[in-house]
Amino acid sequence: MFVLVRSCLFVIVLISLTACGGGGSGGGTVEDATALVKSPEATKLYYQSLAESSYIGKSDPARLDASSLVKFMDYLFDPEDNQVDVISSGAELNSPGQYDNLPEVRSFSTQTRQLLLLGPVSESRQTSSSEAAKAVTASQTVNETYSCAGGGYVRYLGNLTNSGTGVLEVSYHACVRNNGLVINGKGHQSIESDVTNRLTLYYDAVTFSDENGGATLSGYITTENPGPTSNTREIYFLTVTDFESGEQLAYRNFIIDSDSVGEINFSGEMMIDTLGSIAVNSNGLVLDQTVGYQGGEVEFASEASSGKVAFYGDRKVGIYLDEDNDDSYEKVLGLNDGFNAVFSGDIAPEDLNWNQELNFPPVFETVGITSDGSGSTLDTWSAEVGSIVDYDGDDITILEYRWYVNDELMQASISHQFPPYKAAFGDTISLEVVATDGKSTTTSQKVTVSVGDAPFIVEIGEFPEIVEAGQTISFPARVTDPDNIAGPYPAVLISPPEGMAIDSDGILNWTVPEPAFGDISRFRLKIETIDGVRIQVEKTIVVQGSASAKTIVAGDIVVPIRNHSLFVGNFDQIPGNEVLTSDSAGHLMLIKEEEGNYKPSWMYPYGMSDLGIINQTALYDNDLDGSPEIYMATAHSVVYMAKPADIARTVKDYGSYIPKAIEVGDFNSSGTPQIAVIYSESRSSDSNCYLEIIDAHTGNRLFHTSIGERATEVVAGNLDDDENLEIAINNGWVFDGRSYETQWEYTEGFGDYIALGNIEDGASDEIVGANRDTGVAAFSLIKKQKLWDLDRASNCSVLVANIDADSLEEIILGDCESSSITAYDTGTGVPLVDWQYSSIGQRVYSLVLGDIDNDGDSELLWGTGKTESTPNQLVVAEVNGNTHVEISQNTTQMDRLVGNGWASVGGKEKAVFTASPIVDDTKGPRFVQLDHSGSFSVSGEFSPDQSIGYRGIIVDSDSNGDSELLVTSHDANYGGLTLLDLNDYGSIWSSEVEENFFARLIRTADINGDDHPDALYANINKIKAVDIYHRSELSIEIDPVAYIADFYVTDITGDSVKEFLIATTEDVEVWESVDGHYQKTSSLGLSCRKIVPVNVDADPLMEIGCVTGNIIFGPSKLTIYDLSSTGWYELIGKDYDQAIVGISSVPDYPGAIAIGAQYYDRDLIHFHSNVFIDSLITGETLWSSPSIAGRTDSTFFKFRSAAEADGGPRLMMGAYNTMYLFQ
Repeated sequence: MFVLVRSCLFVIVLISLTACGGGGSGGGTVEDATALVKSPEATKLYYQSLAESSYIGKSDPARLDASSLVKFMDYLFDPEDNQVDVISSGAELNSPGQYDNLPEVRSFSTQTRQLLLLGPVSESRQTSSSEAAKAVTASQTVNETYSCAGGGYVRYLGNLTNSGTGVLEVSYHACVRNNGLVINGKGHQSIESDVTNRLTLYYDAVTFSDENGGATLSGYITTENPGPTSNTREIYFLTVTDFESGEQLAYRNFIIDSDSVGEINFSGEMMIDTLGSIAVNSNGLVLDQTVGYQGGEVEFASEASSGKVAFYGDRKVGIYLDEDNDDSYEKVLGLNDGFNAVFSGDIAPEDLNWNQELNFPPVFETVGITSDGSGSTLDTWSAEVGSIVDYDGDDITILEYRWYVNDELMQASISHQFPPYKAAFGDTISLEVVATDGKSTTTSQKVTVSVGDAPFIVEIGEFPEIVEAGQTISFPARVTDPDNIAGPYPAVLISPPEGMAIDSDGILNWTVPEPAFGDISRFRLKIETIDGVRIQVEKTIVVQGSASAKTIVAGDIVVPIRNHSLFVGNFDQIPGNEVLTSDSAGHLMLIKEEEGNYKPSWMYPYGMSDLGIINQTALYDNDLDGSPEIYMATAHSVVYMAKPADIARTVKDYGSYIPKAIEVGDFNSSGTPQIAVIYSESRSSDSNCYLEIIDAHTGNRLFHTSIGERATEVVAGNLDDDENLEIAINNGWVFDGRSYETQWEYTEGFGDYIALGNIEDGASDEIVGANRDTGVAAFSLIKKQKLWDLDRASNCSVLVANIDADSLEEIILGDCESSSITAYDTGTGVPLVDWQYSSIGQRVYSLVLGDIDNDGDSELLWGTGKTESTPNQLVVAEVNGNTHVEISQNTTQMDRLVGNGWASVGGKEKAVFTASPIVDDTKGPRFVQLDHSGSFSVSGEFSPDQSIGYRGIIVDSDSNGDSELLVTSHDANYGGLTLLDLNDYGSIWSSEVEENFFARLIRTADINGDDHPDALYANINKIKAVDIYHRSELSIEIDPVAYIADFYVTDITGDSVKEFLIATTEDVEVWESVDGHYQKTSSLGLSCRKIVPVNVDADPLMEIGCVTGNIIFGPSKLTIYDLSSTGWYELIGKDYDQAIVGISSVPDYPGAIAIGAQYYDRDLIHFHSNVFIDSLITGETLWSSPSIAGRTDSTFFKFRSAAEADGGPRLMMGAYNTMYLFQ
């Protein structure tokens, strides 16, 4: 028997016009049609009454309980797969007006045990070609019969308009569908619109049956815009009655709206004969045809009770029941897998675990384990938790991470990380994560990874960064296996300093020797493992020599481009004040006044510890001796220098972060200083800035906070009425110096540049902020407000200081576009111009007030220039009423200094350098003479048309003991040499000029045997010679085919005849004089960028040092080649990670070679250079200069023997705008 178990609204199979089968045949007349075929409205009213009269069950409001609520839901939703199929019970007319193209019927899946049997059906009316050819007329008559798929037929009678609309009578005569369903009875079909495709199917007790039973349908279903890609509306007014049981289900004005993206909404009345009537409304239903409803809810309501079903995604459903309609759900049921358990009949609804509160436990989507390395015991392991979903919207908290090693619980905590060394090679690490939503707890599935084999590591004991000559140091340096499978072993030293060794127990021992040159040496110490992986640990150790050795450092005046970076005070503990300044790059110096002139008195000779630039300088007198200590924010560190002669030591390294500004003071009145540091993630951006307060001695963090964007300056002062200092940031933050609490956050910011001062004659200071482009303003922390605005653009520096006779401080502003200075008086409460005047140079940087000339009165100082066309200039102004006297220095900048050699000038030894303005090709060189005391003189500038170039060499052309300077031509198109008198730089002699011969290299050697040096100079493919003594050109023809990179003249073959050793881009060639003419006699078959003759073995013959690799960025390789009877062969080779820009033999150090190297800082912004001496016999590094800021070239350093020096300097170097002499 076919029993009506339940009716699923969305899957009712409704067929109308046709049944599958053969072609139709004419039959009957239009008069045979029912009288109802008048209009859609009349037809609809008739079938509404038919549906109502056929329903005899309960129609009063239903009382909902657990069982009845689930039963109503059962008639709306598919119990098998929780998938709702929307009926498309009609379809569009393909060609309106042609009655032979009638609507297609579609039906959708359900289950055979349901009221209506399943089976996709697509039936269309079959027409003959003659019928299809009938013309469209005003009234189309339909009288058609069609065979059904399994027997019987269906008949259509009626009229359609020429647009295809109208009402047809439909009768089913034992019509058997292809799924076995038998249909009998009659009804109508109303085609109401050819625009919206509005179609209504009417049933007049139409029966649907099969061998299991059947049901009767009375009423109608209207469909608009059917189809999967359109917005569809369906209206149900229908009664369904079971054949056998008489059980009934009814829908009254039940509307279903669905769109093409899966959103469904429906509303209306639904009745079950044994339960009564219920109102149904949906809200935000979203249907995925694959997994079911993913959101929204359906409400069921009557006068007595109500309920709803809510969809949470992933087949999770909540059922709510309010049995007394008090707006509170007494029963709540959460189903994790749809309705299957309830609708299957295995569990009765009233027997389920109904609760008072719905909860779905959290669900982990993904959990993984990652490491910060290669996956060994050295790594920190981290839990990677993807999305955790809570389908009813509760907040999720992770309770703990459970870490297992070999399935044994090792750590259960809130930390998402598992530390190193807890698991070794071959172990497994597993992870479970426990999360809660406050009501339920969920544990993730366990994930597992295997621990890989860790490489050997180098373990170094307490490493001294600075040592003194004569000191013996000893500390462990061992190679260990983190997995404890092998070792430990002694580590391996790579190019160690002379005398340093590691014994068999892995103890590094070194008795520190005196620096070979100067009073300091700096070694890059490399220690590596022995397993072939070459994992290196690189350390830097600085050796301080005895006081008798001396390093002379001198250079041009530099000024900063940052505010708060010029200071006046006594720094060197010698009576009298100095100016402490930096170039906001790599140089720090003191400038002293001497008889009205301002000259550098000291210059920090080394690169900073992080090889970076100096962002800002700050002072604090720790020991209250009147000489303040110096603190600097460098590229990635904060460093400290007790006095100018000291080495800068790192207070704190900020890793990849950039310290941009600092202030030092005893902010919290503890008796020890603290440092306020502003740092950010990027040098070029001021976003994501942080403030950190650290202990100035230890670097330990005392306070830290994020301060947003545009934080570039920090100052400290008394801004309120308590005894503590306040810390002010230019972007609007003010913090208490003791508690670090925020005292003010002025969101608009104070300005690009800020200064503090007493401009209101109160007990505390105010903040003055200047924006570069938009104006100046004053702020009061006590009042928490802006005091006034000043409409003034183009501000580059601001200072608040008392420069007149009253008690109030003035505001002094420096211009950005010009170099004007303006002082404002604020005694009236608003800023009024006190005085103004134009200065020299361009722009005004870092205004400061101090007594620089030690006359008892303060001067106003600032920096200017700092552009490609203007040099660094220090400006000093005597301020007395409206009288202002300015003093400036160095109108031409010494941008790059190259060593030419030692000279005897007027019986005094001088180191001679060429200063070339690399930022301006229209300017010529100047020449600098530096003596052993550090004093230097600078020549006037040679104009480009004077044919005086930048490449020079010191000669004594007439062997009279007085030196000259031989320089190449400045003009790239006309090459020649000029001999200059070093007493007055007058021209002694000039060689003939050759067109298109630009001399790039210059050497001296006696090649004509007259015991006087001859000058040899080369362009890219030719070498020329000049007899300097006789002032004549020597006839030689040396013209290699390839580009000349370097050359020397030496006796390379041991036959007492000098040969030319020439490095080209293709080969290294040896040229000898044969019968008075030079010709190539041998070659190495190598492309060397630099060469040098050097003797590194026991025989007296010279070898060739050859540099290959990248000579700008590195790495490079130095190879020594020797000559045998069979040709040249490699004697020694060594790799360097730096770029080798120059090489030289070293007098008094047989078997050693000096290497000039350059390298970038860690930000790849600034070059640094140094010279080191390697013994190619022992592999030790004998000496290494400190790091020097600036890029250099192959001639930037020159050595001489101890005998030649006679107690004076033996090494000279020039780099950027700094000169060095080392004894």
